[in-house]
Amino acid sequence: MKRTILLFTLLFGAIDGAIGQQKGVPLTFENAIDIAMAHNKQIDINFYNEEIKLKQKKVAASLRSPTISLSASIVHLADDIVAFDFNEYKPMVAGLLPSSGIQLPENLVTKFMNSDWSHTFQEQNFATVGVTATMPIFMGGKINAANEAARIEITAQNVVSQQKLSELYSEVVERYYGLALALQVVEVRKKVHEGMQQHLSDAIRLERSGMISKVDRLHIQVKVSEAASELQKAQMVINTLHSALSASLGKNGNYTPISQMFVLSNFGDLGTYQAMSMENNYQLKQVDMKQKLAHQSLKAERAAYYPHIVAMGGYDVYNYQLTNLAPKWVVGAGVKFTIFNGLNREFKVSTAKSTIKMVEAVKSKAITDIGVLVEKQFNEVAMSYQNFMMSEATIEFATEYLRVKNLAFKEGSATATDVTDAILNLSKAKIDRLNYAYNFDKQLAKLLESCGDSFRFSQIKNKPSTTIID
Repeated sequence: MKRTILLFTLLFGAIDGAIGQQKGVPLTFENAIDIAMAHNKQIDINFYNEEIKLKQKKVAASLRSPTISLSASIVHLADDIVAFDFNEYKPMVAGLLPSSGIQLPENLVTKFMNSDWSHTFQEQNFATVGVTATMPIFMGGKINAANEAARIEITAQNVVSQQKLSELYSEVVERYYGLALALQVVEVRKKVHEGMQQHLSDAIRLERSGMISKVDRLHIQVKVSEAASELQKAQMVINTLHSALSASLGKNGNYTPISQMFVLSNFGDLGTYQAMSMENNYQLKQVDMKQKLAHQSLKAERAAYYPHIVAMGGYDVYNYQLTNLAPKWVVGAGVKFTIFNGLNREFKVSTAKSTIKMVEAVKSKAITDIGVLVEKQFNEVAMSYQNFMMSEATIEFATEYLRVKNLAFKEGSATATDVTDAILNLSKAKIDRLNYAYNFDKQLAKLLESCGDSFRFSQIKNKPSTTIID
């Protein structure tokens, strides 16, 4: 029996030492949020997404700019381009000269007859290097629509970034206070184990005096072992939550939360939260952005019904064997107006209109869904608070019940099972109370996230009427 007691003592000492080693860097909730907002990878993702949208806006703005290009070409024609060729008339001229009575020097006649009676307009081989430029003048509003859409995309991305930060805030709340909960659960499990050990000590003494049977003492030993196992499981949860919190913060470390869980009696009314959600909810804002983009898409498609006007020009930088008749530079304007393209424009406009109607339907559904979600989250916060308040009486009863059963057991009027059940009932009541507080904090953070005001959580938790759970 002494060996059994020693074994349980050593086991508890090892568990207690492991718990002591887990104490890490003290961390307030506000510091946790600051670290997450500085180091979490989501911050980098948001930055690059916003940078992409800004660059895409510059792409849209460049549509108004002229396009200048440098081109070069080398050409080989089948033949020279000849303006006129009188060589075929040489025999006739040669026959007419003697009968014309015109006396010319022989050498001049010979030179005249041997000369080339043709003019080449363009050599067979030539090369050119030129600069061309085009400038959009009027594109039916398509460029304006593209620029407005790019501006809306930037605003939409800012909304998405804010939503991701809000989600990160709720995640930190869940994991920070989840770790705080786990640490307090370990303390409860530790006290359960201590209570079971004390109960075992009393049982050994009573067994020796013949007041209880060996079976009762063995039953208590089993409960001590079970309590040690529950303590170990609680410690494993702490290890997991340490890793989860570090992942959310984006910075590895063995952190110990020092901001305790809390509940608040006056956390607002449902109507206020629903009004906030209709105005600030990030999903609704994104739907608004999609609605605006759909209207710009319609404008862009309607641009196909208007003429497109561009200014253009060209300059001959260098040429080889190009005819001198070719101009050195040209300027002009061009107009393109599509009369019929197989109803392509009509179908695209119709599609854009359908997209607008679809987004309007999505918005209507989102408004309803978010209203229901906020009501559900508000009720969960309220229920957590009510359960927490009711748990006070449960703990008071369980504490008194355990005291009575302990006295009765020592006097021989209560069984070992009565005492172990009383110890477990008290621990369950305490853990339930902690869970109610944790659920209050977690659901409050989710509620504020749905209302687009996550950072208000820190203000609420510091209200004077807040009950701190320690």
